[in-house]
Amino acid sequence: MPSPRGAGSPTQVQVWVVGRYALVNQAFEALLLRLPGVEIAGQASSLAELSPQSLEAEACLVLWILPAATDFESLSAIQAQHLSGKVLLFSMDWTAQHVQESLKAGAAGCLPAGMSLGDLGDALRQAGRGEIYLPPD
Repeated sequence: MPSPRGAGSPTQVQVWVVGRYALVNQAFEALLLRLPGVEIAGQASSLAELSPQSLEAEACLVLWILPAATDFESLSAIQAQHLSGKVLLFSMDWTAQHVQESLKAGAAGCLPAGMSLGDLGDALRQAGRGEIYLPPD
């Protein structure tokens, strides 16, 4: 079950951190809280736990942490229900084929493990504006 956070002050981007492992999710939350204009909307262990009401804010995003870049069917199914254009995928093992498949499934971007915290913030803000984020490499 998702665990929503307090409202706080207005921000540019609200982020749901979604991943299988609680410790990894908490580590991402700690990093995201260091970024200006980013607020944690909540945490969930799967996309299926999120409801359309979870993502009502225009600039609300999902940062989905994948152990491997392979679960694109799940993304397609959830996107069709209520998450269109709002999911950024983070993985350790991107290939050109994985990137193409993720974008075809409706991802708003692909985040590699080698990116800096500043680049992560840029990716979140870019996706919050409705743009697709892809790292330069």
